[in-house]
Amino acid sequence: MGTRRPPKPRPSRTDFPRLSDEALLDALDTERRKFTTSDAALMRRMADELISGWGARWHVWREPLQCPHCKADLRDHRTGPPFKREIGQYDMDEDRTVAFICPDCGLDLSAGPTAWERVLKT
Repeated sequence: MGTRRPPKPRPSRTDFPRLSDEALLDALDTERRKFTTSDAALMRRMADELISGWGARWHVWREPLQCPHCKADLRDHRTGPPFKREIGQYDMDEDRTVAFICPDCGLDLSAGPTAWERVLKT
């Protein structure tokens, strides 16, 4: 039998020594922004490749972007596309989402085709 190697030392927080949680999150956000904005052309090419090669549509919001009743903006600007501010109404008998509800006025967002038909259409 061979000898066991000692475990690798755990990484320390030498790059961000003794930062509060808030300061650490700010530092990580700054680093993330450097990556995503430092090479915009590379990021655009990667997104285009995903779309053309895989048909990915994760980077866009789907209609409707505004409630037809109260005109509230349904896009979630905090998390970005494809996330929206809408509540899915699930029907257990049909085993699918049958409607989407506006979180502000509580009315059905489907004006015309059902929400499910809009998803299938895109």
